[in-house]
Amino acid sequence: MALADFMVIRDGHDFQLEGTLVRALDGRQTVLALIHRAALEDHFRVPGGLTLEERNLLVDRNLAAFERIIAAKYERGERSMLPRFGHDYSFVQVTLEDIERSGEALTDSVLAMARAARWNPA
Repeated sequence: MALADFMVIRDGHDFQLEGTLVRALDGRQTVLALIHRAALEDHFRVPGGLTLEERNLLVDRNLAAFERIIAAKYERGERSMLPRFGHDYSFVQVTLEDIERSGEALTDSVLAMARAARWNPA
């Protein structure tokens, strides 16, 4: 069965310092994927790093590409089990190598807009 219903988990999890968490469904089973902070910062070559909000925005804006990366790793069996909240979830980790090897064209246009809005609030 193919993964479906991908969404960025914005808060309420303990992975926020490590990266952005994405949830998907394999039928009725929840699959979690962590897109590592360093992978995003290195791929987009962001001096000084990214805030949690910026990481979430980048992943959300490029969610279709990350869906394909996550699904490919999941289908190849490149996953582990993650015990959380009394359940075991399939867990996929996305690294810089995964992003680069995928050939996906990611955009950081949303980042410039978010930073401009932060410096020039309406």
